[in-house]
Amino acid sequence: MNRRTPIAIAILVLALGSINSMAADDDTDPVPPARLALFNQIGVGAAYGPHYPCYGSSGIVQCTGTSSDVQDAKNSYMEASVLLDMAQLRSAGFLSVRAYGDPAKTWIAMINRINQLNLANPSGPQQTVVYQVDLCQSNPAQGDACINVAGMTFQQVLAFSMVQLRQVIQQVKPAIFQKVVKLVIVGNEALVLGNDNNTSDLIGAVGTTSTELTNDGITVSNGTNGGVYLSSATTFGQMITTQGQMLAQSYPAGSPVIEDIYPPQFSCVSPPQMGQQKPPVCAVNSCNVTPPSDAVGFLKAEVNCMQTTYACPGSMCRPAMIGETGWWTAGQDAGYQASWRVGKLADAVAYYKCLYAYLKASSVPTLIFEAYDQPIKGPTNGTLDTPEAEQNYGVLSYNNQAKNTVLLPNPKNYKNPPNTGNAAVFTFVVTPTPSPLPAMTFGVQQPWETQPTKVTVQPFAEITNTNGGTMNVWPTFNLYAPAMNGGTGSQITLYPSGSTCPAKCTNSVKSVYTTSQVLSCLTALPFSGGIWTAPGQGCTCTNYAYVNWGNGDSCANGVAQYGQNVFLPNVFYSSAP
Repeated sequence: MNRRTPIAIAILVLALGSINSMAADDDTDPVPPARLALFNQIGVGAAYGPHYPCYGSSGIVQCTGTSSDVQDAKNSYMEASVLLDMAQLRSAGFLSVRAYGDPAKTWIAMINRINQLNLANPSGPQQTVVYQVDLCQSNPAQGDACINVAGMTFQQVLAFSMVQLRQVIQQVKPAIFQKVVKLVIVGNEALVLGNDNNTSDLIGAVGTTSTELTNDGITVSNGTNGGVYLSSATTFGQMITTQGQMLAQSYPAGSPVIEDIYPPQFSCVSPPQMGQQKPPVCAVNSCNVTPPSDAVGFLKAEVNCMQTTYACPGSMCRPAMIGETGWWTAGQDAGYQASWRVGKLADAVAYYKCLYAYLKASSVPTLIFEAYDQPIKGPTNGTLDTPEAEQNYGVLSYNNQAKNTVLLPNPKNYKNPPNTGNAAVFTFVVTPTPSPLPAMTFGVQQPWETQPTKVTVQPFAEITNTNGGTMNVWPTFNLYAPAMNGGTGSQITLYPSGSTCPAKCTNSVKSVYTTSQVLSCLTALPFSGGIWTAPGQGCTCTNYAYVNWGNGDSCANGVAQYGQNVFLPNVFYSSAP
């Protein structure tokens, strides 16, 4: 979600003024077969991002983007959260999951985990991933310089995104990518209208992505072959413009036209007048949006207008899709209606209740923004106002607790997992680094589980920049325990490969410190770190002690005594698990 400015929206509203005559006064929306087919694969999905807080000397704080607070380590190791998060989103009824601008390791973890969950539930819904190719807004008049990414050009950002896409496909294997990823979004809110029109850049990026997918062994949709769809997500109203229609023509057959639609956030930055009217055709003016019921009508009018523009059957046939929509549950924000409207859970509940009924009845593929609250987002105006709307769009709290099950699309048999604020990050590292990097097999049993889940992880060298820099990605897990010390915590079983070793050696987590540990030599330790201790030689279980969690004021030469990395002896790995 990009923050909108009143000027940009005013330009867009003027551009849409001539569109009003395109839609009928009624709000009927016959569902074309192309949209129904896409809805069956994407359904109601969720946008997914880092969702853990920052820490300061006083404990958990809202992130300000300054050095005075420190991110929770679980934000930096988001792939460690994927195991639990994907299972929870499935339980909540989200059929698809989309992320934004994330490193390859996160996409790989998401695709592999969802494939694992699908295989374990063959008769249930087959969850999918919506992959995003990261781009920037560009200005062709200035050498395609990025408007919103300093020091980069559009082509540079695109080139690295292709490197990343190639690596993701290679790591998960083309067959798994093809099975799990049904839609690739090429750029989010990157279309620029006006004098800096960059439509040709986006059209070129769609073609480049299609070629990359084909070269990597992925079938791209031709409308009938079940291939991957390609599209680009734009802001409200852009796909109805001339530039948007030009962009849509570059999409493969069957691919959707996507707009991000936030009914109470467009064009109106002051409280609306009393005596509101029904939202107008094409949803140009959100000053008519006050209660959540108006908001759903506003969104529905825009979907109808999109589908009229891309009518099926017809030469422009494209299914209409909502790339983002949501309602914040707390706080205020700058630049749109949230600057005066305070977020309330009751408003969000009313909006989602009406929204889900409409989406399901009309088969409109939609991605909810956002799955989890994101306290990691900094303030919009440079100063910290508590709380802020941008940080409170989640249908789930940052610690994985549902705010209200009405905010979930299909929460049958849904049950909250334990509070993930009690989690710590564990990374398992082999040293010295062998070549090739070894696969390692773990049994992970969290406190709420009755049996361990066996997971084999293949470390890999992640490409981190356009210059070919790499970083080894090792097995990383979030481990959980009750808040009270001494409780039964997570249990990790590491399966060694040596022929003389026992079948497994087990350590149990005995406690997790639930707040940041303030150290005498650091501002704060933004995670409850731990070390898997492995003293002595050989591989007998008696040589492996309980996990030793970091617990406060201990430093040596300015370095915390306890960390999050775990170093393993070579008896626990081989090139094949």
